[in-house]
Amino acid sequence: MDYKTDKKLTYVTSEVVITKSHEKVWKTLYEDFGNVALFNPNIDNSNFIEGHTIGAEGAQRQCNVNENKYVKESIINVEEGKGFALVIDEAHGIPFNRVYVEYQITALEMGKTKVVQHIYYRTKPALMGQIMKGKLGNSFESIIVGLKYHMETGDTVTKKKYKKIKKVFRNMEDSAQFTSKVS
Repeated sequence: MDYKTDKKLTYVTSEVVITKSHEKVWKTLYEDFGNVALFNPNIDNSNFIEGHTIGAEGAQRQCNVNENKYVKESIINVEEGKGFALVIDEAHGIPFNRVYVEYQITALEMGKTKVVQHIYYRTKPALMGQIMKGKLGNSFESIIVGLKYHMETGDTVTKKKYKKIKKVFRNMEDSAQFTSKVS
């Protein structure tokens, strides 16, 4: 079954406008796939695994939330320069049953880029996903806020820095372009 039509999955959509070129955003999100810890405040570190060194269909990474929790992810469904999807292949210590993430990347005028992030997920137990929808939505939203901040400042986004980053983000010129929807 296609994850987009699977009614058992909850989804969260966020979008943001980044004041960087399409090429730079594509490089950070896709080509540097293994370095997601530079902008994702939910994880301590990340790296390519299984011999992969650059983003490509089938490339895998491991994201360590802490010493005991991690996820392994793979790139699927690439539309070169436009977007890609990833799937969580393995979640250790994290209550996810299935997770799919899509990124759509669109060049805008004046060197800006729009990034749309769709996350489709199901927790185990499934009821937990409905109970924690708001908290998970905020956690997923922090990825795209972190991406914007990292791209525009060059700074690494960490759990410790994220509260201040979110405040700074809300005051950035293009933050009005930011929307998030949990369904």
